[in-house]
Amino acid sequence: MIDKSDFMALMLETGNMYSTDVSKGQMRAYFDLLKQYPRDALQKAFRSHAMNSEWFPKISQIIALIDGTGKEQGADAWAK
Repeated sequence: MIDKSDFMALMLETGNMYSTDVSKGQMRAYFDLLKQYPRDALQKAFRSHAMNSEWFPKISQIIALIDGTGKEQGADAWAK
């Protein structure tokens, strides 16, 4: 789990990458839905997104980068 100060720093860093101002409300919404993930997983997902997209990430995109897409999850379940 990531703490608020580390998450705020990650969001501000991501905003800087995209020349986007991140509002307090946006930060709260993202934190509320992403706080259960480890800091390292979040950092990796945000950076991976930054290297592959020209737009600020949506929460669902970060979750997909961490957990995998529904298709990937289904394929993993089928393989087991």
